[in-house]
Amino acid sequence: MRSFLDAKAMAKTLRLELKNHKIDLGHSECLEVVAKQFGFRDWNTMARALQEQHEFTPENRDKVCGLPEGWFQSGQGTDAYLATMARAPDDPTMPCFFIRNRENEPGAREPDPGDFCTIMQVISAEEYRGKRVAFGAHLKCENVRGSVTIWMRVDDINGQMVAFDNREKAVTGGALKGTNDWTPRQIILDIPEKGETIHFGFYLNGRGHAWARALDFNLTDDIPSSAGIARPKKPQNLDLRVA
Repeated sequence: MRSFLDAKAMAKTLRLELKNHKIDLGHSECLEVVAKQFGFRDWNTMARALQEQHEFTPENRDKVCGLPEGWFQSGQGTDAYLATMARAPDDPTMPCFFIRNRENEPGAREPDPGDFCTIMQVISAEEYRGKRVAFGAHLKCENVRGSVTIWMRVDDINGQMVAFDNREKAVTGGALKGTNDWTPRQIILDIPEKGETIHFGFYLNGRGHAWARALDFNLTDDIPSSAGIARPKKPQNLDLRVA
C-alpha cells in the first residue's frame, strides 16, 4: 500500500487514467485531488507534511508514513506500539524502520509483559531449500527496557517451525538493551528441505525506541548463528529438585 510520500506519483497516475477516459485534468489539479484523498485541506498543506517527513527531527520522528511494500507490522499487543518508516536520527537522508511503545500518548496503554512489535516480511522458501541464508541489519536503540533484535524463522507446509533464531540467547552478537548506537547484527540459518516459508524482521520487546536500517538477505557459506547459543556443559536437575 502506498503512503502519502508517493503522492506525486499517485497524482501522475490519476492524470493518465483520467486522460484515458477523455478527462483532461492538470497535474496541479490532480495533486489537489490526491491531497483531499489523504484528508488534507489542499496540496500546500500536504506538501508541508511531506517536508516534515523528509526532515527527521525529534519533534516529527514518530509521524507515521507507512511501511514499504512487502513489509508489515505484527507481534503481540501491537496496539501498544507504533511501527513505521522514519529518517535516521543522525542522518536525515537515511530511511529506516522505527518502533516505539505508545505509553506516553493520551489514552494509550503500556505494553504488558511479553508484548512485542515486529516489522517483518514472509517469503517462499522454495528457492532457498537446502541452502544457508544470512539476514542482517544495523540496529539502534534508546532507553530500551526489554530487547531489540532481528529474527528469522522457517515454517513447514503445516505452519510448524523447523528453524529459528532471534539472538536473544546468543553469547556474542545478541539482542540490544538500553541505549546503543548503530550496531550490526546477523542471523544465519540452514533452510530445511521441508521448509515452506521464511519469516524475518526486527522487533522491540518491552519499552523504548528502536531503529533498523541497512537490511540484507543473501545466501552464505558462513557458520549458522545458532552455533553461538550458550548450552549447559552437563545435564542439569536430574533429581527434579526445585531450588
